Amino acid sequence: MKQKICIKIVVAVLAFFLCPTLALYGQVATADSVAADSAWLAVDSSTPGCDVYLNGKLVGKTPLHFLAVDSGRYELLLSRNAQNNWMMTNWKRSVELTYGDSIQVFAQLERPYLIKSQPFGAEVYLDGRLRGTTPFILELSDTMTTQVTLVLEGYRPTNLICQPDGPQYLETVLEEDPVFASQKQQILQEATLHKARHGRRALIFTGLSLATGIAAMTLKNTADDAYNQYLQSGNPQEREAFFNRAEKYDRYTSVAMGAFQVNLVMSLYFFYKSQK
Repeated sequence: MKQKICIKIVVAVLAFFLCPTLALYGQVATADSVAADSAWLAVDSSTPGCDVYLNGKLVGKTPLHFLAVDSGRYELLLSRNAQNNWMMTNWKRSVELTYGDSIQVFAQLERPYLIKSQPFGAEVYLDGRLRGTTPFILELSDTMTTQVTLVLEGYRPTNLICQPDGPQYLETVLEEDPVFASQKQQILQEATLHKARHGRRALIFTGLSLATGIAAMTLKNTADDAYNQYLQSGNPQEREAFFNRAEKYDRYTSVAMGAFQVNLVMSLYFFYKSQK
Protein backbone atom coordinates (compact mmCIF):
# COMPACT_ATOMS: atom_id res chain seq x y z
CA MET A 1 0.00 0.00 0.00
CA LYS A 2 2.80 2.36 0.92
CA GLN A 3 4.60 1.45 -2.32
CA LYS A 4 1.57 2.50 -4.42
CA ILE A 5 1.35 5.81 -2.58
CA CYS A 6 5.03 6.53 -3.26
CA ILE A 7 4.62 5.77 -6.94
CA LYS A 8 1.67 8.21 -7.18
CA ILE A 9 3.71 10.90 -5.42
CA VAL A 10 6.63 10.45 -7.84
CA VAL A 11 4.29 10.61 -10.85
CA ALA A 12 2.66 13.79 -9.54
CA VAL A 13 6.04 15.45 -8.97
CA LEU A 14 7.24 14.53 -12.48
CA ALA A 15 4.01 15.81 -14.01
CA PHE A 16 4.34 19.08 -12.10
CA PHE A 17 7.83 19.76 -13.46
CA LEU A 18 7.57 18.22 -16.94
CA CYS A 19 4.20 19.62 -18.14
CA PRO A 20 5.30 23.32 -18.30
CA THR A 21 8.52 22.25 -20.01
CA LEU A 22 6.62 20.27 -22.63
CA ALA A 23 4.17 23.14 -23.14
CA LEU A 24 7.03 25.60 -23.61
CA TYR A 25 8.71 23.24 -26.06
CA GLY A 26 5.44 23.03 -27.99
CA GLN A 27 5.22 26.84 -28.17
CA VAL A 28 8.81 27.15 -29.39
CA ALA A 29 8.21 24.49 -31.99
CA THR A 30 5.06 26.29 -33.19
CA ALA A 31 6.86 29.67 -33.41
CA ASP A 32 9.72 28.04 -35.30
CA SER A 33 7.29 26.45 -37.75
CA VAL A 34 5.51 29.81 -38.31
CA ALA A 35 8.83 31.55 -38.85
CA ALA A 36 9.93 28.89 -41.30
CA ASP A 37 6.67 28.81 -43.25
CA SER A 38 5.85 32.56 -43.33
CA ALA A 39 6.98 35.89 -44.72
CA TRP A 40 6.95 39.03 -42.63
CA LEU A 41 5.54 42.37 -43.72
CA ALA A 42 5.80 45.74 -41.95
CA VAL A 43 3.99 48.82 -43.24
CA ASP A 44 4.37 52.44 -42.19
CA SER A 45 3.23 55.74 -43.72
CA SER A 46 4.10 59.42 -43.55
CA THR A 47 0.68 59.98 -42.01
CA PRO A 48 0.01 57.35 -39.31
CA GLY A 49 -3.34 55.71 -38.75
CA CYS A 50 -4.03 54.62 -42.33
CA ASP A 51 -6.00 51.43 -42.83
CA VAL A 52 -3.85 48.68 -44.36
CA TYR A 53 -5.45 46.25 -46.80
CA LEU A 54 -3.89 43.12 -48.28
CA ASN A 55 -5.78 41.83 -51.30
CA GLY A 56 -8.81 43.80 -50.14
CA LYS A 57 -8.72 42.50 -46.54
CA LEU A 58 -8.19 44.89 -43.64
CA VAL A 59 -5.16 43.71 -41.63
CA GLY A 60 -4.47 46.72 -39.40
CA LYS A 61 -3.40 50.35 -39.30
CA THR A 62 -0.08 52.08 -39.82
CA PRO A 63 2.39 51.71 -38.31
CA LEU A 64 1.84 47.97 -38.82
CA HIS A 65 4.60 45.90 -37.26
CA PHE A 66 5.74 42.63 -38.73
CA LEU A 67 2.75 40.63 -39.89
CA ALA A 68 3.15 36.94 -40.75
CA VAL A 69 1.70 36.13 -44.17
CA ASP A 70 1.96 33.34 -46.69
CA SER A 71 4.29 33.70 -49.62
CA GLY A 72 2.81 35.12 -52.81
CA ARG A 73 1.94 38.35 -54.57
CA TYR A 74 -0.19 40.86 -52.69
CA GLU A 75 -1.95 44.10 -53.56
CA LEU A 76 -1.15 46.48 -50.73
CA LEU A 77 -3.53 49.42 -50.24
CA LEU A 78 -3.47 52.22 -47.69
CA SER A 79 -6.62 54.24 -47.07
CA ARG A 80 -6.74 57.51 -45.14
CA ASN A 81 -10.48 57.29 -44.46
CA ALA A 82 -11.00 60.81 -45.79
CA GLN A 83 -14.76 61.11 -45.79
CA ASN A 84 -16.43 63.52 -48.22
CA ASN A 85 -13.08 64.39 -49.79
CA TRP A 86 -13.11 63.33 -53.43
CA MET A 87 -9.53 64.51 -53.94
CA MET A 88 -7.97 62.10 -51.44
CA THR A 89 -6.78 58.95 -53.20
CA ASN A 90 -5.60 55.62 -51.82
CA TRP A 91 -1.96 54.54 -51.91
CA LYS A 92 -1.41 51.28 -53.79
CA ARG A 93 1.50 48.97 -54.48
CA SER A 94 2.12 45.34 -55.42
CA VAL A 95 4.50 43.35 -53.19
CA GLU A 96 6.02 39.93 -53.79
CA LEU A 97 6.72 37.85 -50.66
CA THR A 98 8.51 34.53 -50.30
CA TYR A 99 8.98 32.32 -47.25
CA GLY A 100 11.53 33.71 -44.85
CA ASP A 101 11.42 37.25 -46.29
CA SER A 102 11.16 40.25 -44.01
CA ILE A 103 9.96 43.33 -45.94
CA GLN A 104 9.37 46.86 -44.71
CA VAL A 105 7.22 49.20 -46.83
CA PHE A 106 7.03 52.95 -46.25
CA ALA A 107 4.28 54.92 -47.98
CA GLN A 108 5.04 58.57 -48.66
CA LEU A 109 1.50 59.88 -49.03
CA GLU A 110 0.48 62.94 -50.99
CA ARG A 111 -1.98 65.65 -50.07
CA PRO A 112 -3.97 67.26 -52.89
CA TYR A 113 -4.76 70.98 -53.00
CA LEU A 114 -7.45 72.46 -55.24
CA ILE A 115 -6.18 75.86 -56.40
CA LYS A 116 -8.68 78.27 -57.99
CA SER A 117 -8.48 81.90 -59.02
CA GLN A 118 -10.76 84.67 -60.24
CA PRO A 119 -10.33 85.10 -63.13
CA PHE A 120 -9.35 81.53 -63.94
CA GLY A 121 -6.48 80.53 -66.21
CA ALA A 122 -3.67 81.75 -63.96
CA GLU A 123 -0.40 79.85 -64.27
CA VAL A 124 0.58 77.87 -61.14
CA TYR A 125 4.31 77.93 -60.36
CA LEU A 126 6.07 75.76 -57.78
CA ASP A 127 9.80 76.36 -57.21
CA GLY A 128 9.91 78.36 -60.43
CA ARG A 129 8.41 75.56 -62.52
CA LEU A 130 5.05 75.80 -64.27
CA ARG A 131 2.74 73.04 -62.98
CA GLY A 132 -0.56 73.98 -64.64
CA THR A 133 -3.29 76.62 -64.85
CA THR A 134 -6.19 77.30 -62.51
CA PRO A 135 -8.38 75.56 -61.61
CA PHE A 136 -5.67 73.03 -60.81
CA ILE A 137 -5.18 70.12 -58.38
CA LEU A 138 -1.64 70.14 -57.00
CA GLU A 139 -0.41 67.03 -55.17
CA LEU A 140 2.37 67.49 -52.63
CA SER A 141 3.95 65.38 -49.91
CA ASP A 142 1.61 65.32 -46.92
CA THR A 143 4.47 66.53 -44.70
CA MET A 144 5.54 69.38 -46.98
CA THR A 145 4.88 73.09 -46.47
CA THR A 146 5.53 75.21 -49.55
CA GLN A 147 4.49 78.30 -51.47
CA VAL A 148 2.94 78.44 -54.93
CA THR A 149 2.70 81.53 -57.12
CA LEU A 150 -0.19 82.40 -59.43
CA VAL A 151 0.67 84.46 -62.50
CA LEU A 152 -1.82 85.90 -64.98
CA GLU A 153 -1.18 88.57 -67.59
CA GLY A 154 -2.54 91.93 -66.43
CA TYR A 155 -2.62 90.92 -62.73
CA ARG A 156 -0.19 91.06 -59.87
CA PRO A 157 1.51 87.75 -58.93
CA THR A 158 -0.21 86.11 -55.94
CA ASN A 159 1.39 83.70 -53.45
CA LEU A 160 -0.50 80.91 -51.67
CA ILE A 161 0.74 78.66 -48.86
CA CYS A 162 0.15 74.88 -48.97
CA GLN A 163 0.66 73.20 -45.60
CA PRO A 164 -0.38 69.87 -44.05
CA ASP A 165 -2.56 71.42 -41.34
CA GLY A 166 -4.02 74.06 -43.68
CA PRO A 167 -7.03 74.05 -46.01
CA GLN A 168 -7.03 71.91 -49.14
CA TYR A 169 -9.22 74.34 -51.09
CA LEU A 170 -7.30 77.49 -51.96
CA GLU A 171 -9.11 80.24 -53.86
CA THR A 172 -8.06 83.83 -54.44
CA VAL A 173 -9.17 86.91 -56.36
CA LEU A 174 -6.30 88.24 -58.44
CA GLU A 175 -5.47 91.94 -58.19
CA GLU A 176 -5.25 93.90 -61.42
CA ASP A 177 -1.94 95.52 -62.31
CA PRO A 178 -2.86 99.10 -63.42
CA VAL A 179 0.52 99.75 -65.07
CA PHE A 180 0.38 96.56 -67.08
CA ALA A 181 -3.25 97.18 -68.00
CA SER A 182 -2.33 100.63 -69.36
CA GLN A 183 0.59 99.20 -71.33
CA LYS A 184 -1.57 96.43 -72.67
CA GLN A 185 -4.22 98.92 -73.81
CA GLN A 186 -1.55 100.94 -75.61
CA ILE A 187 -0.23 97.81 -77.30
CA LEU A 188 -3.73 96.85 -78.41
CA GLN A 189 -4.30 100.31 -79.86
CA GLU A 190 -1.01 100.16 -81.75
CA ALA A 191 -1.88 96.69 -83.03
CA THR A 192 -5.27 97.96 -84.23
CA LEU A 193 -3.64 100.86 -86.07
CA HIS A 194 -1.06 98.48 -87.50
CA LYS A 195 -3.77 96.17 -88.84
CA ALA A 196 -5.71 99.10 -90.29
CA ARG A 197 -2.61 100.43 -92.02
CA HIS A 198 -1.83 97.06 -93.57
CA GLY A 199 -5.48 96.67 -94.53
CA ARG A 200 -5.39 99.93 -96.46
CA ARG A 201 -2.20 98.89 -98.22
CA ALA A 202 -3.72 95.55 -99.13
CA LEU A 203 -6.72 97.38 -100.61
CA ILE A 204 -4.48 99.72 -102.65
CA PHE A 205 -2.40 96.89 -104.08
CA THR A 206 -5.55 94.90 -104.82
CA GLY A 207 -6.84 97.83 -106.87
CA LEU A 208 -3.50 98.16 -108.65
CA SER A 209 -3.39 94.44 -109.43
CA LEU A 210 -6.92 94.66 -110.86
CA ALA A 211 -6.01 97.69 -112.98
CA THR A 212 -2.76 96.19 -114.29
CA GLY A 213 -4.54 92.91 -114.99
CA ILE A 214 -7.17 94.68 -117.09
CA ALA A 215 -4.43 96.70 -118.83
CA ALA A 216 -2.49 93.51 -119.62
CA MET A 217 -5.57 91.91 -121.20
CA THR A 218 -6.32 95.07 -123.23
CA LEU A 219 -2.73 95.34 -124.49
CA LYS A 220 -2.70 91.66 -125.32
CA ASN A 221 -5.87 92.04 -127.41
CA THR A 222 -4.32 95.04 -129.24
CA ALA A 223 -1.18 93.04 -129.97
CA ASP A 224 -3.24 90.10 -131.25
CA ASP A 225 -5.30 92.38 -133.51
CA ALA A 226 -2.14 93.94 -134.99
CA TYR A 227 -0.67 90.51 -135.61
CA ASN A 228 -3.85 89.31 -137.33
CA GLN A 229 -3.80 92.41 -139.55
CA TYR A 230 -0.15 91.66 -140.33
CA LEU A 231 -1.14 88.18 -141.48
CA GLN A 232 -4.07 89.41 -143.60
CA SER A 233 -2.40 92.42 -145.24
CA GLY A 234 -0.82 92.08 -148.66
CA ASN A 235 0.92 95.43 -148.63
CA PRO A 236 4.56 95.06 -147.49
CA GLN A 237 4.64 98.48 -145.83
CA GLU A 238 1.39 97.82 -143.94
CA ARG A 239 2.60 94.36 -142.95
CA GLU A 240 5.76 95.84 -141.45
CA ALA A 241 3.77 98.50 -139.60
CA PHE A 242 1.33 95.91 -138.22
CA PHE A 243 4.21 93.63 -137.20
CA ASN A 244 6.01 96.44 -135.37
CA ARG A 245 2.76 97.37 -133.65
CA ALA A 246 2.21 93.77 -132.54
CA GLU A 247 5.74 93.55 -131.13
CA LYS A 248 5.36 96.86 -129.29
CA TYR A 249 2.09 95.87 -127.63
CA ASP A 250 3.49 92.45 -126.74
CA ARG A 251 6.22 94.23 -124.80
CA TYR A 252 3.62 96.44 -123.14
CA THR A 253 1.65 93.31 -122.25
CA SER A 254 4.71 91.72 -120.63
CA VAL A 255 5.33 94.82 -118.53
CA ALA A 256 1.66 94.98 -117.48
CA MET A 257 1.65 91.28 -116.56
CA GLY A 258 4.77 91.78 -114.43
CA ALA A 259 3.16 94.72 -112.66
CA PHE A 260 -0.01 92.65 -112.13
CA GLN A 261 1.94 89.82 -110.49
CA VAL A 262 3.89 92.18 -108.22
CA ASN A 263 0.74 94.01 -107.12
CA LEU A 264 -1.07 90.72 -106.52
CA VAL A 265 1.74 89.42 -104.31
CA MET A 266 1.90 92.69 -102.36
CA SER A 267 -1.87 92.73 -101.84
CA LEU A 268 -1.77 89.17 -100.46
CA TYR A 269 1.18 90.03 -98.21
CA PHE A 270 -0.47 93.09 -96.68
CA PHE A 271 -3.76 91.23 -96.31
CA TYR A 272 -1.94 88.53 -94.34
CA LYS A 273 -0.25 91.16 -92.15
CA SER A 274 -3.57 92.86 -91.48
CA GLN A 275 -4.98 89.61 -90.06
CA LYS A 276 -2.16 89.01 -87.56
